[in-house]
Amino acid sequence: LRIRETVQGKEGLQLKAFVSHLTDIELAERQASENIDRQDLSWIDQALFLAGLEAGGNEVKGAAEKILKIDRTVAWRMRNVMMAIPGDVVRGIGSAKKIGMPRWVALAELFEKSSAKATAAANAMIERLNEVDATGGATASAGRSDKRFLAVFNAVKKAVEQPKNHSGRKTNAA
Repeated sequence: LRIRETVQGKEGLQLKAFVSHLTDIELAERQASENIDRQDLSWIDQALFLAGLEAGGNEVKGAAEKILKIDRTVAWRMRNVMMAIPGDVVRGIGSAKKIGMPRWVALAELFEKSSAKATAAANAMIERLNEVDATGGATASAGRSDKRFLAVFNAVKKAVEQPKNHSGRKTNAA
């Protein structure tokens, strides 16, 4: 049912509204369509959207793959990445448009090896990057989040794969 209404605003402004009664799935489909049409979503943006859809209830969760127009394998990888990497780390990195699925999966595997070390290293790097951004060291360029991903990935890899000497202590080897 679509209703077209004209509403008189506070200062004589008119607002036209189309009211539609939608199911949760129809609403999710429209949101996905609007987001995908508005911009070319990166792989991780789609993974975040999938996670949001699946948090929306059973009806939407069952239709999430169809709504995003992805197959089960891609959805499975997205779910695994989102389960392994904390959401604040993903959001701290950003869209990373040139960073595709293989590198996000590699980062997730590092988190699976040692979640505590990976999380600490990622958060420390994101904090450092945010400080640089705040002091004017970064410009708003399209590749900024790609660089953030690489910086976080390298910090996490170094922390997780740092070799230990025979006493069990970490060595200073680079």
